[in-house]
Amino acid sequence: MYLILTGCMLCSVNENTAKMTRKHKAKGLYAVSVAVFALLSRLSVILMQVIVGNLLPDHHADAFHLDPVPNPSASDEIVHFLVDGFTKWDASYFLHIAQHGYTKPQMFAFFPLYPSLVRVLTDFFVMPVQNLFSLHMSLYSCVVLSAVTLNICFFCSAAILLYYLGVRVLSSQKLAYKAALLFCINPASVFMTAAYTESLFASLSFAGMLALECDRFLGSAILFALSGAARSNGFISIGFLVYFAMRKIADLLIDVKCQRQKSGPVLWQLTRCHVKYIVVIVSILPLTMLIVIVLLPFISFQVYTFMMICTDERNIPSFLTINVPVSDHGESWCYKNFPIPYSEIQSKHWNVGFLRYYEFKKFPNFLLAFPMVVLCADAILKYCKKRWHYVCVLGLVETQKVRLETRTIFGKSGLDVFGNKLFVHIVHLAALLGFGVTCMHVQVVTRFISSSCPIVFWYAAHLTTDENTETSQPQRNQRDTTQNIPAFRGNISLFDISKNELIVQYMKWREQGLRTKLVLGYFAGYCLIGIVMHCNFLPWT
Repeated sequence: MYLILTGCMLCSVNENTAKMTRKHKAKGLYAVSVAVFALLSRLSVILMQVIVGNLLPDHHADAFHLDPVPNPSASDEIVHFLVDGFTKWDASYFLHIAQHGYTKPQMFAFFPLYPSLVRVLTDFFVMPVQNLFSLHMSLYSCVVLSAVTLNICFFCSAAILLYYLGVRVLSSQKLAYKAALLFCINPASVFMTAAYTESLFASLSFAGMLALECDRFLGSAILFALSGAARSNGFISIGFLVYFAMRKIADLLIDVKCQRQKSGPVLWQLTRCHVKYIVVIVSILPLTMLIVIVLLPFISFQVYTFMMICTDERNIPSFLTINVPVSDHGESWCYKNFPIPYSEIQSKHWNVGFLRYYEFKKFPNFLLAFPMVVLCADAILKYCKKRWHYVCVLGLVETQKVRLETRTIFGKSGLDVFGNKLFVHIVHLAALLGFGVTCMHVQVVTRFISSSCPIVFWYAAHLTTDENTETSQPQRNQRDTTQNIPAFRGNISLFDISKNELIVQYMKWREQGLRTKLVLGYFAGYCLIGIVMHCNFLPWT
């Protein structure tokens, strides 16, 4: 749970520790409730996977399969019974890499952080424990247990970080809490427990965003860099660093007043102006360093991939210092001037590229992605419609039209998901959605967005929250709201699921409006169907 501690420590210096009010204690209680619900959701996913995985036969999919364990022990059989459904599709690649390293060219499409963490946990904890108790488990079984255990921990930390991030961005504990609960049953839920990178990436991304909200640029850059070592789209988080830096530079430029004033010499006025511009220019240098930090893991892995696939050199310093020729057994793309190995491997082995997936036979996969695409597009269009003047100035300056628009929004319900701080998240969502729909296997958009964009859960919480009970807090007052949440009325019982606001809505399904039914039905339906499909090697998101 180090990510939670990292995010909270990065923010704690901005809080007055002497003022431990009921509000701060309540935030802690809400976070504990989120953690409990997240853990229970993972246990439920595992239980359902055990049932459907052992009742239904696996589909014979044309995909990479792991070799069966020779002469499995009783412990191996138990592990297979409990978590075999989490080893399908891309999980097979991560588990193979954790055991044997990168042995085939296509495996370099999977980034090293997650399998490395799995192997570390296996070598330093799971293997010693199983040796201590003479369980006679194979390396494969130990790796699978480590992978699932890590993802449960990362998922719980991601849910908590999403809650704290929501409190910061939305200024509404109610909405932040509801969004964190929805994250626990998100449409890509099965991938958050299977041996995939979704939970790890979500934890790192949410922690990096939270660090930025606390003005911790270096900490944010390090967390985004780690996310870039887990998934290829981690480097896109550079946009958050650039935008937050642009906002600070814009604020500084607004303070610069070059006009001549009645008091003071002209030379002093011009000097003061030039000095402030110099400060602005100098402030760009640290931003450049932060961008380099975020890009470093991605670039390093691409260099390593090129060396391993395209050359016979295996010594990294030698590869970087001398002109190593392409080997005879190298891939065809190795002869390009500036190849990006990740893109080339995706293109060759999975036919990934701009509009390549647009074939009639792929139409069912477009239907799978349709609900997520509609939800994201609706969030983007609604924000642009309500905050058009703010969007036009990129959220950098406050014009008279922006002030009028803000006052209009402040006077209505639903401010939280249309506030100023949401702009950068809307841009991030639009970029990922556009890329996912045009350049990826479109069904992957569901888990691609679910593990990257917190605004999806904030907007879903907004859609499923009764506007009559939501009291909005203007963002000019950055203090967090302290609304009561049903889970904490009366006696506090973190394990009383019947008081959970999300569960209450499902229990009172007939009383919900159409919009709420559509969103909650989508989340729960994809969560359940995904377990059945994915765990039996059937094609899913």
